Amino acid sequence: MSSLGATEVREARPDDRAGVLSLCARIHGESDADAAAYLWDKLGPEAWTVSVADGEVVSSMVGMRPRLEIDGLDVPCTQIEYVATDPLHRRRGLVRLQLDIHRRRAAERGDLVLLVAGVPEVYKRLGFAYALDFAPRFLLCPPEGYSAPPDSPLVRPAERYDVEVVRSLHDLSRATATVRIVPDPDDWAAMVSGRPKWRHVYVAEAAGRVLGWMRLERAGESLEIVAARALTLAAAESLVAHALRVAESRTVAALAGSWDAFGAFVKHHGHRTRGATPMSAAVPDPVALVQRIVPVLERRLSSSCLRHERGDLYVDWYTGSLRIGYRDGRITKVAPVEALEFEDTATVRMPPDLLAGFILGWREPRELESLDPGVSFAGNLPLVEVLFPAAETDLVGVL
Repeated sequence: MSSLGATEVREARPDDRAGVLSLCARIHGESDADAAAYLWDKLGPEAWTVSVADGEVVSSMVGMRPRLEIDGLDVPCTQIEYVATDPLHRRRGLVRLQLDIHRRRAAERGDLVLLVAGVPEVYKRLGFAYALDFAPRFLLCPPEGYSAPPDSPLVRPAERYDVEVVRSLHDLSRATATVRIVPDPDDWAAMVSGRPKWRHVYVAEAAGRVLGWMRLERAGESLEIVAARALTLAAAESLVAHALRVAESRTVAALAGSWDAFGAFVKHHGHRTRGATPMSAAVPDPVALVQRIVPVLERRLSSSCLRHERGDLYVDWYTGSLRIGYRDGRITKVAPVEALEFEDTATVRMPPDLLAGFILGWREPRELESLDPGVSFAGNLPLVEVLFPAAETDLVGVL
């Protein structure tokens, strides 16, 4: 527990529930407040932190533990969400003090990545940096009077008995997405049953078979298809046509990857537009994270044209350094080293605020060079491009 003047910063207690949800509703709206209520009931107060002044919750956040996959490998992770602070209590360090509690919890659990989505200029000051992009966003602008062909799959609200097939369709991204956040079974059941509110799930069905699904969410003057999958182009078209019909006068936009027919349809018929702000990340122990993903690095190396190479790759980020040993498609060692041990060696130099994005694949390595003159690959670019390529991401979980 910490204190800042008359404000107490601490782990949440059961009797903080009403204050947390009231604050979320005031700051983020009823939709997010309902999602926060679901998370409170699911995770318990122990997942939350609060700042309390004069008996009132004036700032709060939750530390979720999503299933983060990198090339199919689970990586322990904390995701900070539903950060809310009363305007009268901002710029007092309340978010920083609460993040300190979540960082400590994450370290005790052995979590290797901390994620947060939100205002980047705030979180950059707190040790986070851009690390993962959301899927591309497309505006859907059909001709007037557009509707799906009459023999297209029928679109209906999802029911509880659709949960397993929706989960199965969601896993279509496994084939190509490098980094995924995978909802757990409880989240799927809650989502399909209509919780949180204002986020509606539909399925496209033909001859008794579900061929696609989507989740709609209102966002200001637009209706967003924030997650969708389809096995066929016809199912994708039916889902899009339904979204356009229920949108009324709202703009319709969709997030779409490259792993299924829905993405193919939207990319062909939509207009790519600016997407969401990238997700930010902090990596408390870069060496431990790279050690964790050694199986991923080995698969990438052994399937590349560099699989017969051998040597050492040194990576330095000013405040730390590591060595990656490799030989004939195997990673032989990942260990910390002192910078002075290899100051004359060809070394990958990575500014600290790009390190998380480098490891997780926020950008192609060549693009990182163009973003910051402090980035240097010193002749190691071919190997770096194999081990740390740009990621295709599927980050939209249930909440």
